[in-house]
Amino acid sequence: MQGNRPAAPRRVQVLAIIVERIARSGVSPCYEEIGRLMVPPISKTRVKQHVDKLVYFDRVLDREAGAQRASRIRDLDRCREMIENELGERGWFHARPLGPLIAPAPCTIEQLPVIPPFEHLPGPD
Repeated sequence: MQGNRPAAPRRVQVLAIIVERIARSGVSPCYEEIGRLMVPPISKTRVKQHVDKLVYFDRVLDREAGAQRASRIRDLDRCREMIENELGERGWFHARPLGPLIAPAPCTIEQLPVIPPFEHLPGPD
């Protein structure tokens, strides 16, 4: 874990792409797919570096050695927390189930992150 320091925004974006794809299809995306979905796109090598940090540093994913599509979510609650924190840093707010949506200030279009929607994300167990 990183302690009190938040994860880098690009690494959280990689995490969001992985979580969304696993939730939607049951299969993690390969590094090339993740790189293409990033805005701006990044290389497979850079994606692998982000995934390595999510596995070994943040400890939110597990991965089989040498496999590009073998990412598994280790800690869904921590994944949600990291993504929600990053969205909050960028001015996004959401309502908890049965809770009010309270936004302290409006945000501009430039503050909106490029993170996929989580329509199919399963709830915590």
